[in-house]
Amino acid sequence: MNVPKELLRSMPRPVDPTGLGRFVHALSLLLVVGAFVAGSLLWMQAERSEELATVRVKEAVTTTGVIQEARRRKDNWRMTYSFETAGKPWIGGSSGRKIEPGTTVEVGYLPSDPKENWIVGREPKPTPFWLAPVLGLALLLTGVLVQWKLRRERFLLENGRGAVALAKTSKRVHRGKERRYATEFEYRLPSGALARGRLETRRVIPVDGEFLIVYNPDQPKRVAKYPMPLFRIAE
Repeated sequence: MNVPKELLRSMPRPVDPTGLGRFVHALSLLLVVGAFVAGSLLWMQAERSEELATVRVKEAVTTTGVIQEARRRKDNWRMTYSFETAGKPWIGGSSGRKIEPGTTVEVGYLPSDPKENWIVGREPKPTPFWLAPVLGLALLLTGVLVQWKLRRERFLLENGRGAVALAKTSKRVHRGKERRYATEFEYRLPSGALARGRLETRRVIPVDGEFLIVYNPDQPKRVAKYPMPLFRIAE
């Protein structure tokens, strides 16, 4: 196996994003925009739920309702109940410990808006305000990390050297629910010195098998398998 001609071109090489690279870039931008949008919407939801909690304390009245249905969920039950106010039937829902169908329950509601109803003792909890900045920051950091990965891979392909690597060991590893393969390998530097590295791939690389890598000449341990998924060398 030989290093392909495109990796022998002078550096920095011109590179273009692959289809996957374009998708990941667009996704990172959506995450950044979504951080502000989701954070703002969640903050408004928290304000509204806080206002409703205040109104419930001041205006809520109660009546009798009947559990119509109880459905099992993963970690709790979802009950559907019915009640009447001013001669008009209404349907509500509540989650939590199971209440058998046919059971009479006390239902609270707002006379000005009976759609806002609940089982007494299971009042809706207001959305916490802290959730908005936490969600926004999490989305923003994810978008920034994706951009960092894109820049890192682009820089490596633009300025890295190509080499033929020889797999020395390969073992299966788990990253959450994802199964990957960790491969330790050796390759030769232009000086003739032997360098070693390690990378993870989704497909197994056979021991003693050759494969192509791109490495950073200033940091030989920074390597990636070639071809790279997010960028390619421009023609």
